[in-house]
Amino acid sequence: MGFGSHHVDLMQWLAGPIQDIDCYQNNRVWPDIEVEDTAVVILRFLNKAIGCALYTWGARIEGQSENFSVYGTGGSLVLQNEELYHISEKTYQDRQPRRLDTTRSDQQDIEAFGKEIAISSLEPFVRQLQEFIHCVQTHQPPPVDGAAATATVEKILQAYHMASVK
Repeated sequence: MGFGSHHVDLMQWLAGPIQDIDCYQNNRVWPDIEVEDTAVVILRFLNKAIGCALYTWGARIEGQSENFSVYGTGGSLVLQNEELYHISEKTYQDRQPRRLDTTRSDQQDIEAFGKEIAISSLEPFVRQLQEFIHCVQTHQPPPVDGAAATATVEKILQAYHMASVK
């Protein structure tokens, strides 16, 4: 629930509404913790795209790693170790990964920006509150409204249910 909801939300943003969700989980590496230490979530979207997410507290690795890949008909985007790569035989006539420039339009490097946020654990919350205040002052809807957030949590709860009936 802690991290998975963000990834499921991102996958819905990229691929659209979820049609089916399934989940496998266990608690074998850290049996004394109150939640699963490993989970695999499989999603099928209404447009027939398929998504998969693997989460684990049980991996014996240094530090934390997060990777995200999107495979499409025209190529792939791969975020690996905070670097973004594009792979497209259609574009490049080969399957070699090309590192993409991550400089934003304001000339701030996204990687440095991400690390800056990671260093200050309060920074994301400050930005979120600033956005909330802006929405209230301008009477604009938030980027993610309560209904969208609730729908994502419902999908995560459905995944937990699927894991429990196995």
